[in-house]
Amino acid sequence: MRRVLHRRVLYEGHVELVVLDVETDDGRHAQYPFGAPPPFVAALVVTAEGEAVLVRQERPPIGERVIELPAGGRREGESDEEAMRREIAEECLLEVGRLVDLGETLTSPGTSSERGRLFLALDCVPAPGAAEQEHVERIRLPLRELVERVASGVILDAMAAAVLGRALARGVLPAG
Repeated sequence: MRRVLHRRVLYEGHVELVVLDVETDDGRHAQYPFGAPPPFVAALVVTAEGEAVLVRQERPPIGERVIELPAGGRREGESDEEAMRREIAEECLLEVGRLVDLGETLTSPGTSSERGRLFLALDCVPAPGAAEQEHVERIRLPLRELVERVASGVILDAMAAAVLGRALARGVLPAG
């Protein structure tokens, strides 16, 4: 196990860039840089009609528009559930009927301290008075097609694969 001697923040913004000065088990000193984004929430959104709703948006770090689950950060004083409901309303213009907590996840622990909470949002319907707040493209797919696109690698979002896997393993994903 490495012992942390010092923690330096090189950049503070949406994501902190951090360098740990560590001492290894054999006494050597090394530096360990990583990204430290805030906690997030993400959900597979399923409408009352049984369609999955995803979003496509520009992701500058990879220079592509990516199809992914609706996701976002928590605001001060907001629970994970409240944050997820808000994100779904903002990104999908939907109100959640039932929210199933699928637990915590780490995205890339070798290069990031990012942690998130995953959900399955069921029986989603148009949110009353919902107005476009974010510039995202909403994509509706039959659940079976979503599973096929994730399994084949057409949809690369790791959170989609994690949520599908957990929902299927727990038997909470609707038939489709």
